[in-house]
Amino acid sequence: KYKAWRGYNVVMNVLIFPHYDSRPCFASFPQSAETYLSATNEEGEFYQLTGSLLVNDDDDDDTNNRKEPRDVQQIRNETNTRQLPCYPIANGHAILFQCDALSKVVVGIEALSPEEEDGGVLHWDIYMPNVSCPNYEPYTHVASRSCFAKGCFTKDDNTVAGDRLSDGCYKGGRICSRLDALGLPNVGSCDDVNGLFRSSL
Repeated sequence: KYKAWRGYNVVMNVLIFPHYDSRPCFASFPQSAETYLSATNEEGEFYQLTGSLLVNDDDDDDTNNRKEPRDVQQIRNETNTRQLPCYPIANGHAILFQCDALSKVVVGIEALSPEEEDGGVLHWDIYMPNVSCPNYEPYTHVASRSCFAKGCFTKDDNTVAGDRLSDGCYKGGRICSRLDALGLPNVGSCDDVNGLFRSSL
């Protein structure tokens, strides 16, 4: 009706926030990580107090008059009361879930992240870059490869640590309590606040 995404509600008690991007630059953070952080509580549960789907009346083109439709507001408020866990997923990362089809109880049992040869496993908030080379050679030159080639991340200008600070412009450190509550690898436990990897090989 409002030309927005349709949720199929296949799994009743889990929400996913894909493409979480906390790189500390204006082009990334306000439109992605801030969207997630402002729509969840400290436990990582969906809790969006302010509407984000704002539309005009059919005969009104003034963007200043946009508002949240009543039926959308009702859905948002009802979803808030359900205390649904909302998992942030940065590009390249994944979660393996176990689901009981009868009770629809969903449990995250494994967090999977990209790994660089001789480097380590990327932190959960690291946004994996696009493949820059047309033939994908650094990713595929070894037939039995189980991780990305050395330098794919460490030599890439767009592979940078997410904002993990509790102060400053973005306050990206707000993600830490959510990661703990959701059972995801916590970047806050990293000694190097600017580090890319959560483990060294």
